[in-house]
Amino acid sequence: MFPSVIRGDFLTPMKLRQRMETNDSIEQPNTNESNIDSLIDMFVDAIPDSTWLIVKEHLVTQIVDAMPLNIIESITGDPQNDDRALEILDDFYKSPDMNRQLIVDCFNILGPDQTGYALDSLRLTKIQSKN
Repeated sequence: MFPSVIRGDFLTPMKLRQRMETNDSIEQPNTNESNIDSLIDMFVDAIPDSTWLIVKEHLVTQIVDAMPLNIIESITGDPQNDDRALEILDDFYKSPDMNRQLIVDCFNILGPDQTGYALDSLRLTKIQSKN
């Protein structure tokens, strides 16, 4: 189900990037943007459909935890209102059409490695096998 490079139950970002760089150098010009897009697609494709609700809850919490107070204030009107920021982002990413955008935003805010570690901590294959 997952690409051949895995750590625990999820992708290891560093190994995936190494694998992509090797493949990209042969198949297409090696551009950072195409590498990031490919990596994002790998992450999205590796997340089981039945686990997206859990993924969204966890990643939105990670995003809010990483937000500077001035960003929380611009979203909620109060720099200390983490709970309201969570509600707003939960609503924003609610639609399944926003799944890829959530991963894109996590890459931009948390970085690919931290996004991978956050997803790995969920042990998604174990969650899926219980459903």
